[in-house]
Amino acid sequence: MTEAAQIRGWCPTPWRPMQAGDGLLIRVRPPLARLTREQAKALCDVALTHGNGELDITNRAAIQIRGVGPDWQPALVPLIAAGLVAPDPAEDMSPALLIAPDWRPGDDTHRIALALQSADLPPLPGKFGIAIDAGPTATLTEDPADIRIERATDGVLILRADGRPTGVPVTPGQEVEAVHALADWFLATGGAASGRMSKHHAPLPDWAIGTHHPARASEELRPGPHKLGTVIALPFGRISAATLADILSDKAVAAIRVTPWRLLIVEGPVADHHAHADPLRGIDACVGAPACPQATVATRPLALRLAPLVKGSLHVSGCAKGCARARAADTVLTGRDGRFDLARNARAGDAPMLTDLTPDALLARFESPRMPHVYETDGAAIYRRSFAIIRSEADLARFSADEEPVAVRMIHAAGLVELASRIRFSPGFAAAARAALIAGAPILCDARMVSEGITRARLPADNPVICTLNLPDVPALAAGMGTTRSAAALEHWRPHLAGAVVAIGNAPTALFHLLDMLADPSCPRPAAIIGCPVGFVGAVESKDALWAEQPVPCTIVQGRPGGSAITVAAVNALASRAE
Repeated sequence: MTEAAQIRGWCPTPWRPMQAGDGLLIRVRPPLARLTREQAKALCDVALTHGNGELDITNRAAIQIRGVGPDWQPALVPLIAAGLVAPDPAEDMSPALLIAPDWRPGDDTHRIALALQSADLPPLPGKFGIAIDAGPTATLTEDPADIRIERATDGVLILRADGRPTGVPVTPGQEVEAVHALADWFLATGGAASGRMSKHHAPLPDWAIGTHHPARASEELRPGPHKLGTVIALPFGRISAATLADILSDKAVAAIRVTPWRLLIVEGPVADHHAHADPLRGIDACVGAPACPQATVATRPLALRLAPLVKGSLHVSGCAKGCARARAADTVLTGRDGRFDLARNARAGDAPMLTDLTPDALLARFESPRMPHVYETDGAAIYRRSFAIIRSEADLARFSADEEPVAVRMIHAAGLVELASRIRFSPGFAAAARAALIAGAPILCDARMVSEGITRARLPADNPVICTLNLPDVPALAAGMGTTRSAAALEHWRPHLAGAVVAIGNAPTALFHLLDMLADPSCPRPAAIIGCPVGFVGAVESKDALWAEQPVPCTIVQGRPGGSAITVAAVNALASRAE
């Protein structure tokens, strides 16, 4: 998020409505994301009687009744009677449950959701959510949640903390206990200050660290016939209560299921004039100003004008909250102080490539025929997309949760997903290297290309980065020793070697000489060695020697590949878990 982009407001509930420009918002979370026919009719009656007749579907599959007047409490009476609102306001403080909408009675998603609905979970931050995605294929992978119960690629149920690439198997019937334990850990380690699991970087407890990757997402749900009935699209996620009531007038309609994707699943038939495709599919825009007090710009009129001009997905957000779309869009416009910031492959509030744009300037930009090349210019978005591609294409299953982000960055630096098969970590390497860096250990580099590539801002303790290759006496020292400058320069490491992190990404002779030094019991021991020299002479042999001897925890890239970029990537990944 840009420094100037501020998030305000809260998530409204029935017992804590939020003021908007068109009145109060009352947000209803239907149990199991499903309303029976009678419940849906009660909702429509409340929207028409107490609100302005408009209903919004949120990206967490909740329904917002818009335009409620200041005397809002009577609106809750029929909702409580219908079972859509808890009679006790304290019950509305429970975390939001995001449920795969195609569940069937008795299946794992339904069973787990029922158990969690009645679970006594600890008090968690207001935006904290739990996703239950236990069907045969994944549907909620890209939707916002903090704790996830989902299928792994091998079909087992796993518990996964959002933001972590892998999860741990959970025994059927013990899902509530596992969620409760992870929620307790989140709070005990200061997670409330972060607010969201993905922003909480405390190391997971050992029991929650697994190697199971979540299953890939299934095909996107689309308007039209569905095994449960009919899927209907809602432009901008809005439907009038009158329209929904008309759909419910057919007594063959048994229920309505709410999805996080601006779609409703109608359990029953739908008249042709309601079952149209959404011409704005892929275009997301919140209600914007003046209806939302957090927004400083009108959103939907601009989205409608840009829709035919923009390639791919478009998100127009009135502020940095990004209520209309949680996932990244190809093009995102974030309102700020009456104008827009433009970013690519980003979320609302992410660092922009252009700022302070008026609607006319945006229209002129997208209408211009002089921009034949459309390409990503946002560095953070490039990283996100690159890492996502690596995780979808590379075989990372053998890496632990500590090792996986290091391997991903090494693969990214090489540009080869095939590198995964060559990366080797000795037991405990990642933990030892991270602990040393956190304690302030120096980083000893064999070449300037390595030392200059390390991102200082990622270092956890302003760690010294040392390269002795260019010290004035190194050429004479090398000549006297009968070796290369790269090997001789390591003699200057001795005062810094104890507990250090060694990063060798260039010279096989440096790695050989380090192993010779460490053969002496009196030589100080580093905490960890990244041994990734590259080349055709000595690279394979030096790395094989390190792997065979393992004088301290280490990592190598087997074979000829290696180099400064891969070595730097390993250091940067160990220095910070941020991606």
